[in-house]
Amino acid sequence: NTIGVRFEPPRIAFGRRGRWLNLKLGPSTTVGLDTTYLSRELRICRGAGSAVSFVFRADTCVPGAPLYERARAWVDVCERPPLSQRSAVVGLALAAV
Repeated sequence: NTIGVRFEPPRIAFGRRGRWLNLKLGPSTTVGLDTTYLSRELRICRGAGSAVSFVFRADTCVPGAPLYERARAWVDVCERPPLSQRSAVVGLALAAV
């Protein structure tokens, strides 16, 4: 079974919930993942063209789990609109002066 996964561009954020600086850098990417193992708790996939392994656990970000609060913080960062590339370049140029 192969699934298509779309990864958004990498995000760089500073400040609580990305309020001080929030940038998207680079392109988005779509990859095919071949599922080699699947259970209710775990999915193991390999990149369809690269054989890079991906391991997804269903229990790491659910309420009460160890990573839940950190995952929620990233949801807030990703919901915040990033600076445009033009604004980022102007800001960085001004900061360098």
